Amino acid sequence: MKRFSELKYAEIVALSEKDIDKFIQIEIAEAGIAFVDRPVEPVYDPTAPEKTVIAHEIAGIYFLDRYQAERLLEMDIYDDAYEYSLGGYDRKFLKKVDLSIETKKFFRKEDLEDNRGVLAANAEKKKHYDEQLKIYNAFLEATGRFEKEVYAHYWYILRLQREINEAYRRLACYLTLAEENREIAANFFRKAYPNWLTRVVIDNDDIDKVIEEEAP
Repeated sequence: MKRFSELKYAEIVALSEKDIDKFIQIEIAEAGIAFVDRPVEPVYDPTAPEKTVIAHEIAGIYFLDRYQAERLLEMDIYDDAYEYSLGGYDRKFLKKVDLSIETKKFFRKEDLEDNRGVLAANAEKKKHYDEQLKIYNAFLEATGRFEKEVYAHYWYILRLQREINEAYRRLACYLTLAEENREIAANFFRKAYPNWLTRVVIDNDDIDKVIEEEAP
C-alpha cells in the first residue's frame, strides 16, 4: 500500500477524485483518527402542530390586532440613554425610540399540549442528530488538514503538468522556426524557459528528480 507522499509524478497526474479520497482516508487512518460518517437528519413526525397564531411585535410587546400595534407607532416613546463624553452613567437623558412592527407566528398552547408526546419524540430525535452532527464536525476539523495537504500537492503537480504541456507546444513552434533543426530549437528554448523545464523537455531528465531539485 502506497501513501500519497510516495507517489511519483506520473501516478499523481493520473489520479481520479476517488483515488485522491482514498489517499486522504489512508492519511486519516495512519493518524489513528476514527472515521465518522455524516449523520442523516431524521424524519420528524409530521403530525406535530404548526404555528398558526399571527402576532405583531413592537419593542418586545406583542399585539394580535395590527391596528392596535400601529397606534403604538404613532406615540412618542423614549428610553433613557447616556454618552460617556457627556458625563457617563450619571448623566442620563431621554432619547426617542425608533419603533417598527415585525410580524411573527406562534404556536397555540392548546395545540402544543395536545401533541406533547409527538413533540417530545421529535425533540429527542433532533437532540440525537445534533449530538452526532457535532461529533462529525469535530471529525472534519481534526482531519481537514489531510485533505488540504493532499489536494495542495495534487494541484501543484497539475500546474506543473500544464506548464510542461505548454513548453512542448512552444518547442514545436521553435522546431518550425528552426526548420526542424532540433539543436537550434533547443537553444531557443533554453534562452526562453527556466532550467527545470529545459531539463524535462529538452534533456529528458527524470521529472521526479527535477521536481525534487528545482521545480517551482
